[in-house]
Amino acid sequence: MMPRIPLRAALVLVRVFAVLVPASRRAEWTAEWCAELEHRSRQLARRSGSTWSADMDLIRRALGALPDAAWLRRQFTLDADAVRDTVYGLRMLATTPGF
Repeated sequence: MMPRIPLRAALVLVRVFAVLVPASRRAEWTAEWCAELEHRSRQLARRSGSTWSADMDLIRRALGALPDAAWLRRQFTLDADAVRDTVYGLRMLATTPGF
């Protein structure tokens, strides 16, 4: 059976946001989000059928993947630490240039 259009749209959003997730965690993260959205879609279909509010709830949940992906990007990339360390070093050098 083909998934409903809102579910397909939600899954596409998750796959688009997955680009932000570090490659080492991307497959697991995508699988987890897709499984959650499919489960929620089945729950909503059993509870209320296909209503506009149920469809929008699914899309809203998929949009929650964006901050999650951004958080993972910030936590698990080495370049973020290097940038922060460089900025801190330059700031300290600017305050004590004679050192």
